[in-house]
Amino acid sequence: MEQRIAAAEAALARMKYNTSKLAQQQDIRRKVLVGAFILERLGGGLPDGFDEWLVRPRDREIFGLSPRVGEQEM
Repeated sequence: MEQRIAAAEAALARMKYNTSKLAQQQDIRRKVLVGAFILERLGGGLPDGFDEWLVRPRDREIFGLSPRVGEQEM
């Protein structure tokens, strides 16, 4: 009986993990699609204010922006 309970709990934990993982994947996909839409509408340029909004050096590097003076990696 205890083995069946443990197996059911393990199955439930796997289902919760898979549901969470799927939700995360869908969230990432939504963000990628919105970003692609915006970039296409802007003709490949960056939106106004993006330079000020983007602060992490590694994120800025992706868009070819120089690191902000005095900013550290976050």
